Amino acid sequence: MNPNVQNYFHIIPANLTCQSPEELKNIPVTKLKSESLMCMVNDTDPDTKCPEKCNCYKRPEDDAYIFDCSHKNLTSVPSDIKNPGNFKQLELIFAYNQLTRIPDLKNLKFESVKKLILSHNNISEIFLDEIPRTIQVLELHNNNISTIRPDVLEFLKNSTNLNLTLHENPWICDCSTKDFLSFIQTKLVTIPNLYQVTCPGKNKPISEMTTIEFCPFDNTAIVGVSIAIALMGLLIGISGLLYYKYQQHIKVWLFTHQWCLWFVTEEELDKEKLYDAFVSYSHRDHDFVVNELVKLENGPTPFKLCLHYRDWLAGEWIPANIARSVEDSRRTIVVLSPNFLESVWGRMEFRAAHSQALSEGRARVILILYGDIGPTDDLDPELKAYISMNTYVKWGDPWFWDKLRYALPHKSKLPRKSSTVGRKIFENHQLCIPANRDKKELMYPIRIPETPPNTTPPADTFKAFDEKLEKQLPTNEFPQESWSVLFEIEI
Repeated sequence: MNPNVQNYFHIIPANLTCQSPEELKNIPVTKLKSESLMCMVNDTDPDTKCPEKCNCYKRPEDDAYIFDCSHKNLTSVPSDIKNPGNFKQLELIFAYNQLTRIPDLKNLKFESVKKLILSHNNISEIFLDEIPRTIQVLELHNNNISTIRPDVLEFLKNSTNLNLTLHENPWICDCSTKDFLSFIQTKLVTIPNLYQVTCPGKNKPISEMTTIEFCPFDNTAIVGVSIAIALMGLLIGISGLLYYKYQQHIKVWLFTHQWCLWFVTEEELDKEKLYDAFVSYSHRDHDFVVNELVKLENGPTPFKLCLHYRDWLAGEWIPANIARSVEDSRRTIVVLSPNFLESVWGRMEFRAAHSQALSEGRARVILILYGDIGPTDDLDPELKAYISMNTYVKWGDPWFWDKLRYALPHKSKLPRKSSTVGRKIFENHQLCIPANRDKKELMYPIRIPETPPNTTPPADTFKAFDEKLEKQLPTNEFPQESWSVLFEIEI
């Protein structure tokens, strides 16, 4: 009918109905929509010819070309299908066939497909490169799809104008497909018949399922975890009881084997030590110690010091006094001066404190630099190494007292019973050592032997003894003139 006819006549449709095509038969003309009117293609052009097993239509409303290949028992896309070109929209209908995969539209040059009907096939898996980027309608219901790959789900989430059908598929509903549950419930795309998207054997729609229903815990796993927790609780309880009863023995054993030293704290090690610090110095620096360092015993936070002139037992062997002082003190303060470097006993005291610190893995030695000691290259290897790797407090520093008090123990502890553990340091050093008047007043016993010797030893006896000393002590460590004070014989 010529479009201009309506300008001359007023048509009253009344009960006018359609008689063809078959899908529009008996439908009143007044209820027809322009987008439902299609024209069958009878083009004989080989480039736009409709495939033999399909019916092709044109829809003038939106300038669409439609391939209807449904109900043809197809297992693959017809080989003679071609892109007709010059159409704004392409639609492919492959419903009610035997397809197992989505057609590879990219190779067929159908990239602009907006509607793809694949319902009632045997498709089991979807790949991202099979879905056109221009898709607006994708029907996948009544297939054999059980899961959707993560990359495909991500693409579908971002396709907000997509109309997607998924019902009547054997969806896997377990912990591995929780992303699918989230996709269904967020409703980012339009999913017709959403309540028909269910898990096999369950009447409840996936859209109404909770995460626990979708991914229930395995009863065996629950029992196993419960038993493990119960056993762990029992083990912790027994361990706690044993530790409460034998905590001192456990800590001693751990410390002895050098295990878990972080568990055996310094407070545990030092809680029974008698002194906060043992002061090691040369007798020539006595005035500095008495006039300055002893001030630590006064003030708001007093420290108890071990001083050899006051706290050592006169007449006891000096190495034993050193070992006891180091063992009974939480720190050892070394007054490092030129005089100290010349002191034999000072170096022994440093080694004792350093050995204890190394064995416990804790900082025990505090160095006070008093005076110019010259180049460190000339020092003993142990002292040189310690100075190079540790900080020291320098006399004359404005922060001297603050730094010194900070390095000392922050809390004084109760005295402990005398211990002989530290004296083992000198078990293999019970030899006479030259004194050069350094701590000489503590070197000799204060009482006269009850039975004095009647005769002096033979000269060759002293000679043999001197040769033994020369072998056990380095000749360049102590001056030769100091040998004269090794012994005093009182008659």
